[in-house]
Amino acid sequence: MAPILTFTAEEVWDHLRARDKAASVHLTDFPAVDRAWLDEGLERRWETLLRIRGETAKALEQARAAKLIGAALDAHVTLFVADPSLQRPVSQAGDRLLRELLIVSQLTVTETAPPSGLESGPERVVLGETAVPGLAVEVRHADGQKCGRCWTWSLAVGRDPEHPALCERCVPVIRASAGR
Repeated sequence: MAPILTFTAEEVWDHLRARDKAASVHLTDFPAVDRAWLDEGLERRWETLLRIRGETAKALEQARAAKLIGAALDAHVTLFVADPSLQRPVSQAGDRLLRELLIVSQLTVTETAPPSGLESGPERVVLGETAVPGLAVEVRHADGQKCGRCWTWSLAVGRDPEHPALCERCVPVIRASAGR
């Protein structure tokens, strides 16, 4: 935090009650990394997921330019993950994490190549050739309605009579905050 929030970090440092602390947080070294915390497999999985995110962002930008969506949360993304080396990190991440990582409302993952003849058109943007071999991305507008709280699109918006503008994820949060 110190290199970015210099004054705030210094104020926090001043309130620490350690006996052997330096006069300033900026006169200290970064802590040594415990080698036991390093996980090369996890690092490789996240590198793969971030490469997929980059290609998805390109497809989302094309969909924005085509006026298919206004924002990433307006999108339903289909990932065609034909390369087995991509399939494991994607399946381990799970649907919810991937949706949050890609910042989209809906996601479909299929472990096949896109069907032949799948092309961009008025209802979809297809990024068939990506910088990640074995990956293709399709972007369509998400189904359902937009949640008034989290702005994701969901088929469940409108189902709860007490909170008709909320999705299935936000209704329990609102109920819990209201003490029910």
